[in-house]
Amino acid sequence: MIGFRHALITVDWEPELVERLVDGLCAERHTVCSHSDRRTIRAALDTADVAVLGGTAGTHAATSSTLRWLHIDAAGIDSSATAALFTGRTVTCSSGRNAPAIADQAVWLLLSLVHRSRVVEQLHRRRAWSARALRDMASLNGGRAVIIGAGATAIELAPRLRAMGLHPTAIARHERSTSEPFDRIVASADRRTLLDELSNADAVVLAASLNDATHHLIDDEAIERLPRHARLVNVGRGALVDQRALARALHDGSIAGAGLAVADPEPLPPWPPLWRSPNTLVVPHAAPRVADRDERALDSILRTAEALRGGTPPAGSLSPDDVYTLGADPQRLAVLASRAWIRTSGRTVRAGQPVR
Repeated sequence: MIGFRHALITVDWEPELVERLVDGLCAERHTVCSHSDRRTIRAALDTADVAVLGGTAGTHAATSSTLRWLHIDAAGIDSSATAALFTGRTVTCSSGRNAPAIADQAVWLLLSLVHRSRVVEQLHRRRAWSARALRDMASLNGGRAVIIGAGATAIELAPRLRAMGLHPTAIARHERSTSEPFDRIVASADRRTLLDELSNADAVVLAASLNDATHHLIDDEAIERLPRHARLVNVGRGALVDQRALARALHDGSIAGAGLAVADPEPLPPWPPLWRSPNTLVVPHAAPRVADRDERALDSILRTAEALRGGTPPAGSLSPDDVYTLGADPQRLAVLASRAWIRTSGRTVRAGQPVR
């Protein structure tokens, strides 16, 4: 790919950043519109050879005969990642654009679990001074943290965990030339490797991408390998975890706690047992937005554009290994019921849109 003929842009950025993106793509023609303008998007995809989308990719992007590069401005592409999407084109996303904030959120969840924040809140409401109620607090100092995933979030998270006295090990999809910034990095060539690492974990943080290989990566078998004192935090995607298996483990005390910043489905309906599980924190799929989030995404896109114009493979491209079909048909009734409950419940804070 030497140059771009027609660029479709639907990102919801400040005008100055959109202008910089237009200038950086250097296409002969540009179509800039809202991601909700489906008619304009469908028409543009008949001729566009590059598309930078502010939302999920629809069937028109996957079937476009002209599209040679598709970028989705999100941390992952999840159910958009069909096999057809990768046929004859480069696919990228804005993975890592909010990584520092996600890493902070993982630390907050982990500390909230070991310091029993739910119990503390109950004591505060009752104005009760009871050290006995907090006898199950734990120290992580000297413990071992297993981070599943070795991307931008994991790289931000490792030094934060080390500052807490933990020794971070990363589980990566492929071999790496260096273990930095982790104490160790292990390529998960087979499931036995993952299970062996989990068996010695004091804390597990899920920061992996979602695809068919990682769907329900944490299931009954994986949870059984965790020590009873282990805490699990998920800041990746909800479907990385078999939530029914996790709820069973939390209720019978097989693990010590879980902090979930993502769920499956989203919004999480009010009836799953996770809401009632002991020492469990379930928070909406939202995190603080780093000040330069969109600038970070823009820089990544422009580096990819430069690589493609120069005829070299861009770093961070997605591949057919990222195809996700197991969750392509979401639990639609559960999602609709959950949204209705959020709208009508006076006790519930209205949910915001995910900001990752």
